[in-house]
Amino acid sequence: MAKIEHLNLLNKGVNEWNEWQSKNAWIEFDLSESDLSNRDLQGVKLIGVNLHKANLSNSNLSNAFLERSNLSKVNLNHANLHKVLIDNFTQLDDKWRRVWEIINQPTSHRNLRDVDLSNANLSNANLSNADLSNADLRKANLRNADLSEADLIGANLSNADLYKTNFLNANLREANLFNANLTGADLFNANLIKTNLKNADLSITLALYTDFEGATLTGTCIWNWNISSETILDNILCEYIYLWVDFTDRRPSDPSKIFAPGDFARLVQKAQETVDLIFRNGIDWQAFSSSFQALKAEQITVEGSDRAFSVRAIENLDDGSFIVRINTPSSADKAEIERSFHAKYQAELQRLEGMYRETLQCKDEQIEQYKRENTNLWALVQREATRSINIENRNIIVNSETIQGAAYTEEIKGSGYTQGDNQVNQ
Repeated sequence: MAKIEHLNLLNKGVNEWNEWQSKNAWIEFDLSESDLSNRDLQGVKLIGVNLHKANLSNSNLSNAFLERSNLSKVNLNHANLHKVLIDNFTQLDDKWRRVWEIINQPTSHRNLRDVDLSNANLSNANLSNADLSNADLRKANLRNADLSEADLIGANLSNADLYKTNFLNANLREANLFNANLTGADLFNANLIKTNLKNADLSITLALYTDFEGATLTGTCIWNWNISSETILDNILCEYIYLWVDFTDRRPSDPSKIFAPGDFARLVQKAQETVDLIFRNGIDWQAFSSSFQALKAEQITVEGSDRAFSVRAIENLDDGSFIVRINTPSSADKAEIERSFHAKYQAELQRLEGMYRETLQCKDEQIEQYKRENTNLWALVQREATRSINIENRNIIVNSETIQGAAYTEEIKGSGYTQGDNQVNQ
């Protein structure tokens, strides 16, 4: 465990730490297992420091000195390792040493054409601005990695796991992304000119301002991807596409058909004008109607008109889920529309559930009251059945015979009654 006095000293700032360490170089500094995440540690001197199992995720370590330091099992997820100085005595796990090498390779060796990074685990690595042109990254694990501003021209990323990878402003021109998993990736303003994306999964990617000119997209899944009118789709090579998760809902639907030139762009343009609202457990139509009208009112405020905001289609899928396709202006923020609708819908469901519960509670109270009233009524019937009744000047018919009398007492008992001294049975 870290020595508290060493941790407290580092907490005072990089300058004070560096000055103190320079004057006390013989001390064994211990920051092991300490939480140093999200810190600005630019230029920090951690020479010979024990950082075993420390958490340095999301920290800025650029220009730091880490010679002779123990960084085994350290968490460097998304840490900035640019211009970090290490030496042969620095203990660093293979994954992070490889990340360091990619980022800090000498200028004379920046072409990675012959560097084998296939099957490499680079998940959660900060590789922003890295030069990975022509790199062999087949089947590499780059999940959640930061490749913003990276040079990936001609890189081979076939079958790579690029789940939620950040390619903001990255150059992927002529790269090979055949069969790559790009689910949730950020391709904002990325250059994918002549890139091979055949059979890639582009579900829920952000591809605003992305240039796909001349790219190959045959067999790609584009479920719920986010593009705009600024996304360039000129000369796309695409024979068929999948519009639903897990590469289902092929277009053209007929497996024997393929797109004619330009068909893909037209299909995508149509998709740009709609938002798909997905309901996996059925739809409460009352909640849907209220939420949709509220959303429509918002659009009038934002767009000045609701003319382009309407339900285009409702699709009932085989698994019981529904897709409601909404017409929207091409300029609209579709992600925000989807988030806003589902927030309203969930709130409305909760409100209606509260009303249903209140109604059911009232019903329960009514049932209890009914039971109480019926119980009292039955007691009343029983009392009335046993009380004596005085009858005067009445003619009583018993067994078809009329009995006259000025006065007598009738006591109802069981299935008969007494008349005078006689028992009359019914």
